[in-house]
Amino acid sequence: MPNSSPSAAASAAPVIEPLGDAALVVQLDPDATDSRQRVTALADRLRANPLPGVTDVTQAFTALGIFFDPDAIPCGSGGRRHETVAAWVRSSLAMATQAAAVLPVVHTLPVCFDEAFAPDLPLVAQHAGCGVDEVVQLYCDADYRVGAVGFAPGFAYLEGLPQGLRVPRRARPRTRVPAGAVAIGGPYTAVYPNASPGGWNLIGRCPQKLFDPYADPPGLLQAGDRVRFEPIDRGQLAATEQGREERPLHREGRAVLRVASPGVQSSLQSLGRAGVRQWGVAAGGAMDTASLRLANELVGNAPDAVAIESTLVGPVVECLHDVVLGLAGGVTEALGGARRVRLRAGEQLDLRGLTGARAYVAAPGGFAAECVLGSADTDLQGGFGGHRGRALAAGDQLACLGELTDSGDPTGWFVPASPRAAATLRIVRHGGIGAVGDLAWRRLLGGEFRVASESNRMGVRLQGNPIPADTPGASESRPVAPGAVQIPPGGEPIILAADSQTLGGYPVAGCVAAVDLPILAQLRPAESLTFREVSLADAERLYDQVERELQAVHAGVREAIRRA
Repeated sequence: MPNSSPSAAASAAPVIEPLGDAALVVQLDPDATDSRQRVTALADRLRANPLPGVTDVTQAFTALGIFFDPDAIPCGSGGRRHETVAAWVRSSLAMATQAAAVLPVVHTLPVCFDEAFAPDLPLVAQHAGCGVDEVVQLYCDADYRVGAVGFAPGFAYLEGLPQGLRVPRRARPRTRVPAGAVAIGGPYTAVYPNASPGGWNLIGRCPQKLFDPYADPPGLLQAGDRVRFEPIDRGQLAATEQGREERPLHREGRAVLRVASPGVQSSLQSLGRAGVRQWGVAAGGAMDTASLRLANELVGNAPDAVAIESTLVGPVVECLHDVVLGLAGGVTEALGGARRVRLRAGEQLDLRGLTGARAYVAAPGGFAAECVLGSADTDLQGGFGGHRGRALAAGDQLACLGELTDSGDPTGWFVPASPRAAATLRIVRHGGIGAVGDLAWRRLLGGEFRVASESNRMGVRLQGNPIPADTPGASESRPVAPGAVQIPPGGEPIILAADSQTLGGYPVAGCVAAVDLPILAQLRPAESLTFREVSLADAERLYDQVERELQAVHAGVREAIRRA
């Protein structure tokens, strides 16, 4: 692809906007003809010249999401971490603009358009006013570009669909779309990398594996790549279909716990993955990172050691060997707060009566788990990491990586739980493309909301007075982050959580301050919350203040263990 001369619109400086206090969005002019090429060049430049503390750079059409660790980024000249990250982005802009255009990678994907795999192909033909064979010809003659990867691991939004084939999404999404399904949704087409719910129109099946978390790189398609499709018959499909390879669970250490009852949802988590959002993989990790870190501190672990995260109703676990465990988060009233507990072989730990939404159990050295894409966190959507890529089940045995002996007496002291009260989440308003208007913002700040029972690790859904849809115009999907408050058409907000998708098209009102995400993680269904606006500078100041307080608590824990 030749390097074109920048137009007046394309030469305008990108807009750099905060996305909460741990991320920012770089938005190029969506109407400029070369913005997609320029944003790909900028993403490549930033990844090739990383800034220490930046954990992810992800691309969506004409925007970039830059994610960073607040503990690892120094404040800039204006006293804000965003200034440091924004300055790094600006310093890379000129070099990315001047760099010679790199020829895109071109992929040719086989597709079987047999009616057995294409239930919606007749509908597309009817919409286009032609026959099925002509639809297939039009579809395969087109040249597609990967505009973004998101929604699910390896899911690539392909631009370039012929105008006549742009069928709206289904009114009622399917509860399960099989892996390899080729689909059309409005102006985009895509291949589903894994089985998932979906509302796009199914027109065929592709045998090519698009996402493999064990491969390097894990995704076949990246933003900026080119794609073409070629038709194959059912015989060719059967000959080339790629099944999922079963991989053995990576086990180390000595089995110390057996799950007698898993509770509502228990999984192995740590502090999340870095550098994976470009493949559509969520950063993941513990919902309540403060409690996970405290549980690990209680048994002398590193902050990112793997622990059990339980949700709503915790597990019952049987001890296979004498061990000391660290408990933190919304633990039971009987336990009274975060503490160390000694269990003898044959004894059980019952965490069914949680006071908050989530509790954490840490073992010496952390629990043994499958490390995938640089982390042992369980990705429940992708089905990898943790314990066989899934939630814990009755009968599972968990091994820990540290010494089981402990000479100190862990009884008689604990970190008391804070009294539970109606939550007020501090929020930084989002501006620019995809932001809500003043009326919606006032309604969000002035309303009281309840946590809906449909909430999960992907998003906390809220019920209450609906927020009006006063967003100034529609926009392409853009990078999103945990804590982003989306306003869907129905008006009931969704706060994105640890396993949230990497990009989204709903309007974003603002982002919950990073310091309050552990509070959000502990809210149970039907509990209420309100929002209070804070500035970006205040959000960063609060983060530093609470981090100092947590470090003081951790120091106290270490001293208590030393004296035990």
